[in-house]
Amino acid sequence: MRSRPVVQRRLLSAAALLVLSGPAAAHHGFGLFDMTKAVEYSGTLTGMELVNPHSYMHFDVVGPDGKPFSMRCEMRAATLIKRSGWSTEMFVPGMHVVIEGHPHRDDPHSCYLESFTLGGKTVDRNDQFTTSAPTKPREPRLPSGEPNLSGDWAVEQAVLTVPPSGGRGDLVPKSLRDAYAKGDITLEQIRARNPAPARRRQSDITAIGDMAGGAGLVGAQVIGADRLAVVYGDEHGMAGREPIG
Repeated sequence: MRSRPVVQRRLLSAAALLVLSGPAAAHHGFGLFDMTKAVEYSGTLTGMELVNPHSYMHFDVVGPDGKPFSMRCEMRAATLIKRSGWSTEMFVPGMHVVIEGHPHRDDPHSCYLESFTLGGKTVDRNDQFTTSAPTKPREPRLPSGEPNLSGDWAVEQAVLTVPPSGGRGDLVPKSLRDAYAKGDITLEQIRARNPAPARRRQSDITAIGDMAGGAGLVGAQVIGADRLAVVYGDEHGMAGREPIG
């Protein structure tokens, strides 16, 4: 069995990470794909790879010499694609496919897929084929004043979008993708809609440690958008809860 000091240190570290960590939207951009060039590829589907970190659609086009020229277009991660209702059964080898995308700067066999037409249906790279029943209205806070975290939660899908100024693109909510691409809204305006919570002061984390030293730290509990409570006690159970901030 782990000693109480070790458990307390791990709980304290977890509490600090919970408070200090903010939403991250890191991505690696479009890499070596030339997003300034839009290309249409027409050929025969040969395969579909649903893998992470990127999935790939394989197809053959007619090369300059009249012979089959193998291509593969980069798509989203398999985790995202499957969660959106896609499956390998949707892509039957031998079908004619038309792809709208962007070429690779160095590899003529590679491309970045924006949309494709298969079996007479055009699909955007970010389309979702899953639907869910509407959730019941929910009050934002409980009678106690604490956030109401009951029910189902889902974050709106963020898609990589290039603004009119160019660049490697930014992750923006799907509902704002067109407006951002047209320059009707800026990244700063998008972020202002859902501001990140303020980072916790070091003095607050020190206060957590002081209480943990005086009584056994049991855990940490978020009690608001910018507040944290430390739950402390001993081997007999919880002794109290102290709000921080």
